[in-house]
Amino acid sequence: MVSYSGIVFIWYPSGGNVGHASLQIGSVYSHENYVSWWPDSTAKPFRKERARQTWFYTNDNFVKETHSTLPDDIRDEEGEAHVKYMIKKDYFNELAMLEEWCRIKNKPNAHYMLLHKNCSHIVARVLNAGCIRQNNGFARLSKSCNITKPRDIASQLNTLASLGAVTKHVNNNCPKRIHRLGYVLLGMR
Repeated sequence: MVSYSGIVFIWYPSGGNVGHASLQIGSVYSHENYVSWWPDSTAKPFRKERARQTWFYTNDNFVKETHSTLPDDIRDEEGEAHVKYMIKKDYFNELAMLEEWCRIKNKPNAHYMLLHKNCSHIVARVLNAGCIRQNNGFARLSKSCNITKPRDIASQLNTLASLGAVTKHVNNNCPKRIHRLGYVLLGMR
């Protein structure tokens, strides 16, 4: 039986949304281990935005954390993820990913930037921390000088899928590239 250390969710641009990438660390959903990075308000291309904070009820207490939830992502992206990648434990260290995610979300004054510190950039940082393979591509995507898009994450994961490190599931709602040529030319689909 295959054991997974997480699930990557990819939403491509559609319905007026620019796309989104998120990651559930571990094989069972838990909001604490769900990596989803959004601005608190509308993102501006060259401006730091406060990262979205969400209230959670845990252990008889309300707790505010700097990230979103899978149900929020499904609502905000107007549907289930277009593609899911199940990442295998043999290739990704779950504990290393959790440690990196805790560093990111617990940083004082955590912020979002559309071009440098967006959802895909954060997912790339967490995947890079957990990927057991050297030269995995996530190191390049997680550099602050990169504009990382959901398509970039998907491309790296497609490469790893060909090596057997991840399992890919495409949803029926996934927009076809032929119908999104503008986004294809921009490298977003």
